[in-house]
Amino acid sequence: MIDDPEIDWLRNQIDAIDHQILALVRQRLDVVLRVGDKKREKNLAVYDPVRETRLLDHLSSQAQAPLDADAVRQIFRAVVGECRRLEAAHVEK
Repeated sequence: MIDDPEIDWLRNQIDAIDHQILALVRQRLDVVLRVGDKKREKNLAVYDPVRETRLLDHLSSQAQAPLDADAVRQIFRAVVGECRRLEAAHVEK
């Protein structure tokens, strides 16, 4: 354990930001599940590779230092993939 008040303060900021990110991911998932409900009503596939590619391309093009396009793509690939997995499970219910 590092005994440095500034590091502790910065880590507390990171923790607070992580909680905000988690809340936003939950909000995103809530909307994804609503989309899944509409797809189920219309008998549409959960996975839309064209939309996903466009989304990842758009977000990665918005990368700003110190983030680069690859990092943004990887982060959102994980978020989108997990939301798709949960949407598929929701739609199958």
